[in-house]
Amino acid sequence: MHKRELVDRVKFLLAQGEINEAIQLLLQYVNRKEEINTIVNQSGRYRDLMNMVSVGIISHTDYLRDLNNLRWNILNLLDSIEETDINPSPVPSIKGMKGEYLRALARIRVLELLKDSEHGLTVTEVHSGSGIRQRKYIVSSLNELKELGIIERYRYEKQTLNKLSSIGKDFLVGLLVNAD
Repeated sequence: MHKRELVDRVKFLLAQGEINEAIQLLLQYVNRKEEINTIVNQSGRYRDLMNMVSVGIISHTDYLRDLNNLRWNILNLLDSIEETDINPSPVPSIKGMKGEYLRALARIRVLELLKDSEHGLTVTEVHSGSGIRQRKYIVSSLNELKELGIIERYRYEKQTLNKLSSIGKDFLVGLLVNAD
């Protein structure tokens, strides 16, 4: 991906509200330490913001202000990137591709299992039902989906259960409609 394509793609993702995707794309291509540190910082701020939203400790006004500040910081970073070099096209290793594939597969399996669960599932139940040997991919997917508000967690009889939130149900309906 050329520098102009990267900048345009990140701007498009930001405009669509896909902040996490924009951050992940930047992390793939940026190679200067200062810029990587800035991206990691923005990623942390985004996750903190989403955590505050999921637990309801931030007002809608503050959320919008912080989200706009985050976008603005990433846009400022893009200006500096346009003036520097980036990795033209990372070549993934076989191990890296396998990990990405397993992460994507874990997300799908987690959503499939939770879609069919009325009361929620434990990590162990999701892991055993997924068919994926390495539990870390399941745990990572559950944490990612929780941070995005797609699933919610609650305690019941000394167990932590994961279930689709209303946002997650809407998300799945949107995926299924677009899959046709």
